[in-house]
Amino acid sequence: MTIATFEKATKLQTVEDLLTWGGAWAARAMVDVVAEGLLENALPRIEFVERILNASEGAGAQAAQRRIEGLIGRRLTSNPSKTFSSPPKPVLDLSLRHRWSRTRCDSNEWLDKLCSHLDCNTSGLANTLDVLDRRDAGLPEHFFDQLRGWSWQILPRLFGSPLLPPEKAFKVIQTDWASACWRRWYRYGDEVALLISLDDRECSRSRSTVWRLIHDATHLYHMAAYPGSQRQNDPIWLCQMESLAILAECKYLDLLTEEREQFSRPEHTELDKDALVTWLLVGLLERSLRIDYDVAVHAEGEQPDRWREITLRRTGIPRQVLAFTDEFHGLPGLPAAYLLGANVAEACADTEGMFAGRSVVLQLYADHIETLSLDPSTDVPNYSPTLALPLSRVGTAAAKTQLTYASPFDHSHATSSVATVSVTCSLKSTQRGVHMSRFQESINALSQRQWPSISEAATWLANAILEGQGQDQADASIEVEHIVSTNASITGKSSSQTVRLRAKTKVSRTEASRCSVSLSIGVMTACPCTLQYSRLLAQRELLQSASVRTRSPFRMTVPTFTHSQPGDLLVEVSSVHAPPSYLELLKAIRSAAHVRESVLKRPDEHELVQRAHQRPQFCEDVVRAVAFAAASRISETDSVYIQVRLDESIHPHSVTAEFEGIAGDLWKASR
Repeated sequence: MTIATFEKATKLQTVEDLLTWGGAWAARAMVDVVAEGLLENALPRIEFVERILNASEGAGAQAAQRRIEGLIGRRLTSNPSKTFSSPPKPVLDLSLRHRWSRTRCDSNEWLDKLCSHLDCNTSGLANTLDVLDRRDAGLPEHFFDQLRGWSWQILPRLFGSPLLPPEKAFKVIQTDWASACWRRWYRYGDEVALLISLDDRECSRSRSTVWRLIHDATHLYHMAAYPGSQRQNDPIWLCQMESLAILAECKYLDLLTEEREQFSRPEHTELDKDALVTWLLVGLLERSLRIDYDVAVHAEGEQPDRWREITLRRTGIPRQVLAFTDEFHGLPGLPAAYLLGANVAEACADTEGMFAGRSVVLQLYADHIETLSLDPSTDVPNYSPTLALPLSRVGTAAAKTQLTYASPFDHSHATSSVATVSVTCSLKSTQRGVHMSRFQESINALSQRQWPSISEAATWLANAILEGQGQDQADASIEVEHIVSTNASITGKSSSQTVRLRAKTKVSRTEASRCSVSLSIGVMTACPCTLQYSRLLAQRELLQSASVRTRSPFRMTVPTFTHSQPGDLLVEVSSVHAPPSYLELLKAIRSAAHVRESVLKRPDEHELVQRAHQRPQFCEDVVRAVAFAAASRISETDSVYIQVRLDESIHPHSVTAEFEGIAGDLWKASR
């Protein structure tokens, strides 16, 4: 077997192997193999190409088919699926994105730099770039000679390493199918080749310098000088080569912005320094947007076209900057690896080893991501406190999260509300503080599933806090606002009432867990004092005017008037068994208090006001009545807590009353 035949067989085997990666990995490599086949006049069999495409998935696979069709000048019968039968294998672990170094990776930061450099805002960005591009059209003069001369000189300077010019030759090939290639740099026998499309002559001189004399020149140097880079269809090596080329762009940008009087440009070439900086910034902005895309599409399930439209509205960049969105669909980790890999490569002291492959970007990446937070010395909460005093409760209050739970008044469907969550735990005398982030992680986890009830969610949360913090006791409280549908008592009109539902759970390593549920609702009362006074006064005046001598108070049965107080009533029941349902609590309240309604027609209003006047209540009366009503519906050992707060209508203050006791004691008191 000749070397050439072996290389071809190896490339086809690489494509076969990439089918196990899923997604568009094999299809992407197939584009490169077809392009290399055109260079060597040895295309792979069409049947093989179509089999690879049919076994690939995602918009990236469909884009690869279009590229291959453009290269060979014919339509293929293959039809890769746009959806994934299973998630493709990522070249970079996207689940570790929270630990990624943000150096050079924030698209907003690159967008700000570009707009600042051009002295424009996002609304004028696309037009400004278009004007600059047309003003600077055409390949740089002496372009081919600059690759051998200027590029080989500038690369060692950029990398701060004594990189030597490659011994092997390279050539530039102008072809009308270069624009259909995935990449422009290839092995060509004993040489390396850079493909130049006829369309490149429409490209600005500044962009050509950045894309070809910096980025692609790095690839050519890499391939000619270091044999290991010949495996560029392998995703790991593709990331290696792209990382170093992006690092060259970053370093060239640093060089241009640092030099004040002269700047490094190809000799005898008319170039504007500001234009070079512009296209470097555009390119690095595009690479940072690839990171956003990778996370949104491959880690969070966003559709590429939706992400593209949102990003265009947000940034104002030209649409062609986001041409990569379909191309990279089904290649998870690769879009992010460009800039992230450049950061890793820059941190590696052995630059030549990065080029030679002794140090591989993605192998080093796990050690490069943010690891300082995992160092025990940064875990200050685990330090010993100055004062060795245990604390009863430490936690976080009023955190918000989305909670989905079975409707407490109609279990046939689920409902979702924004929940207010508070959690605490005890703190040992040997530990300085709790781990606050663990509280929030557990709270956020509530939104990831549907709960049978609010109380079960609170119980799960309390146990998660207990285990996560490693303390002896933990408490969790979840409160939601819920709409209860009602009907007016006289007209039957549909109405509603907002209730606040709360569940609290206390768990301990030494005691039985205890869960409580509470319902808070708006009520109103009529003041008994004023009502009694108005009755007696009306009776006296009527008797006097009628010259009636008897003054029996029982002769006046029609209520007259009094002032009313709106307020809030809270009923909470705590139990070591299953707590009562919220429906039971609502029934107890309605039987003992006057509940406000959102919709009341005239007869409904009269009925509620009349009922309140016929049974006027102090704040204390409401508490006692609801306490007995609630206790009658719960277990003997359950505890009940009632709180009423009423806003006085004729006084500048509120009144409150509370009761706390055991249901069994209330049973005895009622006999």
